[in-house]
Amino acid sequence: MAAAGSVADVLAVFGAWAGVTGAAQLVVARRRRALLGHQWPMLIAGDASVIAGVAYVIAAAGGNPKLVWLVSYTATGGLEFVIQAWLLARRRREPTTTSADPEHKLTSAGLTVDSPSPEPHTAG
Repeated sequence: MAAAGSVADVLAVFGAWAGVTGAAQLVVARRRRALLGHQWPMLIAGDASVIAGVAYVIAAAGGNPKLVWLVSYTATGGLEFVIQAWLLARRRREPTTTSADPEHKLTSAGLTVDSPSPEPHTAG
């Protein structure tokens, strides 16, 4: 539709796409926050996508839509990917535990470990 249409059609399609993907990013960020902690880059990107989507749809319905408006959206999307990559790389380099004990690793990850109780030592 957008490829064969006008500039307004292109902005409308990008606007709908940005709104839907932004809403998906917000849902994923809120779910991941419980497991991985702060998800501020994804939350900001989701908010920006929803706002841009609404703005593009409004601009498409207006009098003089311009494709140059997509530049800011793509630039912020690229910046969000760079920030996410940097945060993932940093998280990978951080030590996850201070102990070599495998049970400590499990409990620090929020898992419980049911260890068998030690057998009493009897002299024989």
